[in-house]
Amino acid sequence: MIWCEVGRTVLAGGVTVALWLNKLTMPQLYVTTVLAGILTTLFQVANTAALPNVVGRRQLSTALGYSQSAASAVGTLGASLAGALYTLGRTVPFAVNAVSFAVSAASLRLMRARFQLDRQDARTSRLTAEIREGLGWLWRQPVIRFLTLVSAADKVRYGAGYLLIITLAQQLGASSLWIGGIFSGAAVGALAGALVADRATRRFPLGRIAVVMLWLEALMFPLYALAPNPLLLAAVAAAESLVAPVYAVAMTTHQLAITPDEL
Repeated sequence: MIWCEVGRTVLAGGVTVALWLNKLTMPQLYVTTVLAGILTTLFQVANTAALPNVVGRRQLSTALGYSQSAASAVGTLGASLAGALYTLGRTVPFAVNAVSFAVSAASLRLMRARFQLDRQDARTSRLTAEIREGLGWLWRQPVIRFLTLVSAADKVRYGAGYLLIITLAQQLGASSLWIGGIFSGAAVGALAGALVADRATRRFPLGRIAVVMLWLEALMFPLYALAPNPLLLAAVAAAESLVAPVYAVAMTTHQLAITPDEL
């Protein structure tokens, strides 16, 4: 996780310097986006895998709820500041992003928690072999396998949703500050969802949560196209974002509870 944060610091810092020198090119942005996506994925996987060893399996849903709440709170602040930072200078948001990754790397280095249990059969193996082992285990878990495929498809829709919101907001005449406010509304909704996720996970089975939450997302997504102004666009974003954390916490809690530590 530390090396992922160091890598993202370098990538964000490189964009900042290139933009400041008026040397930023589209190829650099493409490469930065791909590498940042890889590092982000690796960080998220490692972070999720370490959680049971840090808090214990009985507290997984609570810890995941708190984690989602913290991420949503940061998202609220970040979305609110994004437009304002850009008005201070086009390099400022990227510089702040680079600093945030550096702070994250330093804080991880200072943590004393054990992120992974000691393996009794400690061995070195190729990354491809470990990937095959993980995929083989996943394929033998029908519930997790199905929900993983659904989540993968939903991630594509979710990623396109950001561009859709920006495009619709611009068509409605929204300024950069308004667009930041719309994403703040989404972050507030995600924060509210994260606050109730633990209680919902403890009260309802995973199957019921998955069906209800995914149907709600599917029904709310078309409402973006019907929003007549930026304010209602923010309301739709907040409502849809409230649903996602509940489903995410329920699924991740179940997944971590049954996944062997070595995987």
